[in-house]
Parts: sequence; structure tokens; C-alpha cells
Amino acid sequence: MSNTEFKKSDHLLGLKVLKLTQPQLASPVIVTCDAKDLPGKLYNGHVKSDVTTVEGNETIGASQFMVIPQSIRNIYLGETFSCYICINNKSQQAVQNVTLKVDLQTNRLERIPLCVPGKDIQAKSLEPKDTLDFVIQHEVKEIDTHRLICEVSYVATMNGVPTPLTLQEYFVFNVLKPLDLKTRFYTAESDEVYLEAQVQNITSGPISLENVSLEASPGYKVTVLNCTDDGQSVFGKINSIPQNASRQYLYSLSPNPTAANVTATSLGNLNFVWRSEMGEKGRIQTSDLHKPFTEVPDLRLCVQELPNLVYIDEPFQFKIKLTNTSFKPMDLSLYLENLLSMSWIGVSGRKIGTLESKSEIILALSLVPLMTGLQTISGIRIKDSMTKKNVFENDNLAQIYVLQRQHLEDSVA
Repeated sequence: MSNTEFKKSDHLLGLKVLKLTQPQLASPVIVTCDAKDLPGKLYNGHVKSDVTTVEGNETIGASQFMVIPQSIRNIYLGETFSCYICINNKSQQAVQNVTLKVDLQTNRLERIPLCVPGKDIQAKSLEPKDTLDFVIQHEVKEIDTHRLICEVSYVATMNGVPTPLTLQEYFVFNVLKPLDLKTRFYTAESDEVYLEAQVQNITSGPISLENVSLEASPGYKVTVLNCTDDGQSVFGKINSIPQNASRQYLYSLSPNPTAANVTATSLGNLNFVWRSEMGEKGRIQTSDLHKPFTEVPDLRLCVQELPNLVYIDEPFQFKIKLTNTSFKPMDLSLYLENLLSMSWIGVSGRKIGTLESKSEIILALSLVPLMTGLQTISGIRIKDSMTKKNVFENDNLAQIYVLQRQHLEDSVA
């Protein structure tokens, strides 16, 4: 009798696969009322008599019992899929060379071996009514439908002739996405990149985020902005996220001058480690996060030093940095346009000099505030005489708060 003609019901062995999952807490139903209400002590007495409540704390909803899950729990990306496989000899004769082969087939039709005969499991003999038990575990790394393929090979005596037989079973399950991630990038003039990551829990219950970290690429240095001054997380020691709730994380990435490739667009990867409400661990890593493309001007101007506040009619000084990002030298001149709220101190049209490619220079400028309040520094024009066409305009460069010294002294007094 060939394998193709051998029906599944005629096999001498039986195969069962059970998914392993954590139990659930037995949540009591809490219904109480005041003793002066119409039900009196009826509801309170019912709650106290419920065996699933905690004695002395019946109304807090805690439980000291666990129950077997009534439905199959979802499998999420990054978690460990665990299953129990049982092979039993349901016939009246012994079978020889029993081996088990388990593969996991993803949606891309790729088959991942989980249990290989001769390597993970050795061939065994199975007497009547005996069983072989196995526990298979695998960390799922893809979303969508998965198929668990179990193949049992054995040798049975048919009509006095040893005959190799094969029993196959297929079990289908879905892998869902546990977290929804939204990212935003902000690029500063100093080449710093600020990454805002919003993480939403889209599982069927609360989770605890044990670790969220940004693994920066070699071209960047990362600074975590989600910690207090003493290094503690702003979310506390236990970062519990209810279902459909979100957390926001902020990171600062600055170019690493010692790296070989500081112009790389890849910023790194985000790593998440969490636990479900019953302690099941999961972890995922995002694909490479890329810095959004921004057009870089040939000449970049940024504020290097600026006081927090100044006083009206009193000169103050601030510093700016000019960086030649082009591949050609520039012959620069500085022009200052008149402002309504401030007056420049210095000569407009003065020559800065030649600024070589990929080099920078720091200039000190002075202003006199003419109006109080929050004032904007603008009106700086840089002209490149080598091209005679490039005029770099810099408006809304910075804002500074202007006070009257007399009012300040009165408030201090």
C-alpha cells in the first residue's frame, strides 16, 4: 500500500497540536450599593461571598484565581509562539522509527524548520497506547497568516511487510501587529535631527513597555529626551499602556564628526521590548529610519550666541556662524537692513572675506532695541561677489525679549 493510497483515518498514529498560552485572571463582577439603598446588604453580601475576590478587598476588582482561556489568544509580532505536539499510537501494534518534522510556512511561502528529524528529535519506537510529547517554540518575525506543518514519519508492518508511512497535518494561525508607530522628523539648522515617535498599543489588552531605545547609526550620536535630570524615565518605573493608548518618545540625533560617513541618511532603528498582562514577552525592531531630504543652501547661517533678554536703548551683542556648504569658495559681504524695533550698530556692506568650501566663520553683531516686548532679529543679507547673483537673505533669524530696566527694578523692589 503506497502513501498516496493510505487514508488519514487508517493511520496507526494520531497527531494533536495544542497552542500553549498563559492563563487569565478570574475577574469578579463588582456590584455594590449603600446599606441605606433599597437592596440593603444584598449586593455587598454577594460580592463578599464570591470566591474569586480577595478577602478584605472585595471591591477593588482584584482576583486570586486564574482560569483557562476560553478562546485562542492572538499571536503578535515579536512574541514567542509555543505549541504542544502529541503523537499517540492508537493501534494494537508497535511502530518503528517514529520521527517528527515541523516547519513554519509564512505568507511568502518560505518554510522555516522548527524541528528536524535526526537533529532535534531522534527516531523512536512507539508501543500501543504510548505517546510522544514535544514542545515547539519560535519567535514570529512576520505579520500575516502562518501555517504550521507537522509531518510524522514511521514504519509499520502491513501484511507482514515493513512499510514506511507519513502523516501530515496543517494548522493555520494569524500573526497580528502589536504596536502602531508614527514618526516625525525635525531638522534644525545645526544639522541636529529630532525624532518624535508615537507608539500606540493595538493589542487586545494592556501591555507594559519594558524598554524603548533608539539604536543610532554610526554617523549619529543619540540623546534621549524622555528622562528627568536624575536619569529616570518620565513614564515611571512601570510603563503600563492600556489598550489603544499611546506614548510619545523624543530623541535628538547629532552628527558624529568622528564617523566616516556623516552624510548617511539612515538614522538607526527603534527597539521595543514589552510584556503582556500575563508576562508574555515580545520584542520588535523597526526597519531603518531615514532622515527626510531637505534642501541645504550653499551658505548656512545659524545663531551661535544670543542673550535671553535685553533692555531697551542698551546695546547687546550676539554671534552668528556662517558655513559654506558648497564645493566652491565664496567672497562674502555683509549687508544689514533697517528694522523698526531695533537698530544695527556697524557698517552695512562690509567685507567678510573669502570663505573656503566646507569651512565656517563666526561673526559678532550688535543691535540696540527700540521697542519692548518679544522682538524678531532679521534683515541680514550675505552677498557672494564671486557669482554676483547669490544674495542669501536671513529673516526671522531669532527672537529676543526686550524689557525696560526701570520696570524690572520696580518689580524686584
